[in-house]
Amino acid sequence: MRFPFVVLGAARRHLPIGGLVRSGDRILRGRQQGIVALVAVLALSSGTATAATLDSLPTAPERYVVEQWTTRDGLPQNSVTDILQDREGYLWITTFGGLARYDGRTFRIFDMDSEAGLDVARFMSIFEDASGALWLGGERGRVLRFEEGHFEDVDVPVGVGGSPIIGFAQQADGTVWAATKAGPVRWHDGEPTVVELPAGAQDREVRSILVDAEDRVWAGIVGGPVCISGDCPTAPPLVEGLGAAHALARHLEFGLLSLSREGLAAGIVPGEGWLAEVKDAGWAGGVFHEPRTGRIWFTAYDSVYVGKPGAFERVELSTGKYHIRALLLDRAGAVWVGTDGGGLLQIRDRHVQVHGEAAGLASPSVRTVLPDPEGGLWVAAGCNVLHRLNGDAFETHPLPSEAGCIGPMAWGEDGALWYAGGPRLYRRDLAGDTLVATLESDVLALHPSPSGWWVGTGGAGLLHLTGGVASAVPGAEPLSAGSVRVIARAPNGALWLGTDAGVAILMDGSLRRLGGEEGLGAGAVRAIHIDPDGVAWVGTYGGGLTRIDEAKVDRFGRSEGLCDHVVSAIIPGDDGALWMNGNRGVFRVQRVSI
Repeated sequence: MRFPFVVLGAARRHLPIGGLVRSGDRILRGRQQGIVALVAVLALSSGTATAATLDSLPTAPERYVVEQWTTRDGLPQNSVTDILQDREGYLWITTFGGLARYDGRTFRIFDMDSEAGLDVARFMSIFEDASGALWLGGERGRVLRFEEGHFEDVDVPVGVGGSPIIGFAQQADGTVWAATKAGPVRWHDGEPTVVELPAGAQDREVRSILVDAEDRVWAGIVGGPVCISGDCPTAPPLVEGLGAAHALARHLEFGLLSLSREGLAAGIVPGEGWLAEVKDAGWAGGVFHEPRTGRIWFTAYDSVYVGKPGAFERVELSTGKYHIRALLLDRAGAVWVGTDGGGLLQIRDRHVQVHGEAAGLASPSVRTVLPDPEGGLWVAAGCNVLHRLNGDAFETHPLPSEAGCIGPMAWGEDGALWYAGGPRLYRRDLAGDTLVATLESDVLALHPSPSGWWVGTGGAGLLHLTGGVASAVPGAEPLSAGSVRVIARAPNGALWLGTDAGVAILMDGSLRRLGGEEGLGAGAVRAIHIDPDGVAWVGTYGGGLTRIDEAKVDRFGRSEGLCDHVVSAIIPGDDGALWMNGNRGVFRVQRVSI
């Protein structure tokens, strides 16, 4: 039996305490409700009039962690020209002082001092071919192939010598291509050839090379990207005065991204489909599309930008102003940046973004959050007010003065928002807020019933509300003097009730209790989640996590990897895991069979 627990809390990730927490593109609840994905639908800007200008872009919030490695950390030189992650996961870094391999802890250096027969140290580019061999492009036209610990020269065509080898790409049949000042170079069956560029090319220099999803080869030249091999589309005219595409990337929707001194463009038509404009992006740098999140990353001189069309931001590097030569997304989702003088940088998503008083909340103490059908999020923070997170901005909605501090919230069958403040239960719709009922005890939990609401209270047990009238629930009378903090309904129709003394299960008017003698963790029950197959997960205050499968009960605490014995929320994520939170942070549990 093994459950992996992943901690996202303060001890591991320096999570600020207080407020509403956003994880990547998700919202993690404050106390009572679930995780919801926020989807931004962004249109492609067409034409220079609607493209973003980099000078006007905001700095990204403190969402990214930036780390730096230089010669002090083991790099052979601080000018990093290219970065590659190989099939085994190693990171390879080319510099003007040799080649380095990084295993996550240390750098292994390959240079003229360490490798017999290696007589070049100034590398411009690196590429892994389909066989796993590494191709290295030198500053003065040398091409090396590294395989099984040995370096060997690769023949280059006459006229390429002395030209920097800027980048590589490979087609499905094994043909390798390179970008050089002498033109695009092709190695087919081991034979090197310089390939002619289309008519109208202003010079022979190729600044970038890419093989797209259709196995077509694109070259970045002055005037725009051009297709030079494969089933090429009808070639649009090159644009006079348009800078060369010094970086190309594949995009799932746009097909092609090209980065030139004028900025970032989408599509194959030069000068159209601008996404971001800049006076001069320089010849070095990179661009890529991150399919998992839909974000585009690109560089301009000493800055890194990220976002989607219409919503780009600049990442604050805080490591000095160094021109950027390389950009890579690794398989773990981290972004690696090669700089000219600043060494190697890594940009990681903090995963956690805190929204507190500075973001517009009345209080950093968030009691409940609730997603709405329109993609927003309702937040109960402070008293006599609700907030709605719409995109990245909070709207403030005043409540009746007697509402007080809001506890549970839920959506009714009628589409209205129901919420409780102390013993008062309200209904909110377009017409405003209506007081539906005032109970004898504070409302702690709400769950819809076929004819109204099941209501958990702080001193009157479980009640049923219908037509504005609350009444006792048959079979639940033994709970009438206690608190019901959580209500969950099982697939078989049973109500699972979380109380200060354990779990009570109400089925067909009969009440069954589960406590310490039945294997349940000690402490008040704070959360219950029931899987579609009937397996129940119970979180307690002080007693950790309990899994209940028919008559089998398993308990989990710190000794099993839980970061805390307090589990106050259990929410299923679309990754198949259960997300939980406690006093020490947010963590996730992968379901496995026991």
